[in-house]
Amino acid sequence: MISMDFHKWIKEKYTNWSDSGKKSVSQFAAYLEISQPTVNAWIGETRGQPQTREIINKLVAKFGDEVYEVLGLSAPGNNNPGLSIPLLGRIAAGTAITMPPSDFPAFGSDSFINILRDWIPSNAKSESLFALEVEGDSMEGEGIHNGDTIIMRKVQTANNGDLVAVRLDDENSFTLKKFFRENGTVILQPANPNMQPITVPAEKVHIEGKIVISIRRFK
Repeated sequence: MISMDFHKWIKEKYTNWSDSGKKSVSQFAAYLEISQPTVNAWIGETRGQPQTREIINKLVAKFGDEVYEVLGLSAPGNNNPGLSIPLLGRIAAGTAITMPPSDFPAFGSDSFINILRDWIPSNAKSESLFALEVEGDSMEGEGIHNGDTIIMRKVQTANNGDLVAVRLDDENSFTLKKFFRENGTVILQPANPNMQPITVPAEKVHIEGKIVISIRRFK
């Protein structure tokens, strides 16, 4: 599924709603029940298309299922076997590295990848999923290689042995590792014998997601 140009679409909606500009953007934002800075940024093309379910639902309430087509998403309840999952940037599979804000899920993205629903466990809610591109080779022993795309499920807790994306407080950095908790510390274990584990106080580690599947593209 390929999304339409969201910015062009929202500007057309504003023009039609406002009777060719006779009503202000602030009035349009009030009509949508979305903040004026957000709507201004959409019309000015300084912010990407909406990602949160709350905002998408507000647009759907005004414009119907057309919104899903514009965003490249499957409308709830249809028979489309595919899922559109937000691709939120890169994550290090090696030494934890500092990522700029646009490179991690807390900060949103304008890109999606499409996969079959059957690839995802039936108990995984689609709205909790996000995708990251892997950078590094520390998880090769788990079959995850540099350049692979991983589908993650948003979680805040993990069990020993889980493969997780974590944020480290001190460096404001992110990494993909196997998680182990031991005596008030967390050990982030690579799956590459040439690399050393990262050991940090448990309170310095924030779990952002748990891996669901890994996808490899062969060139």
